[in-house]
Amino acid sequence: PPPAIPDPAAAPAAAPSAPSSSTSVTMAGGVPSTNGRKIFPQILMDVLSLATTDPIIAPILTWDPSGTFFRILSRPALEDIIIPQYFGTAKSSKFKSSTSTYA
Repeated sequence: PPPAIPDPAAAPAAAPSAPSSSTSVTMAGGVPSTNGRKIFPQILMDVLSLATTDPIIAPILTWDPSGTFFRILSRPALEDIIIPQYFGTAKSSKFKSSTSTYA
């Protein structure tokens, strides 16, 4: 089946780059995944979707009012709370690198 059509009110997700030869990217229910796990852009979109309702995430990450990009409101909280909990790493440099890959 084709990928899910994004909500026009939501900011567009960046297209994932081509997978390396050692990584298998599949579409599971319209969601890109690697070896059965969500890939970086999907996790980021999930976290950003929580930013409107989650009192812990809202003061850390948010969409810009235009909906075309997100803002990091508290880098220390991003590094201490969001990155370890949602991205499975404690390294902010890896988060930054992954963000740049999909920019």
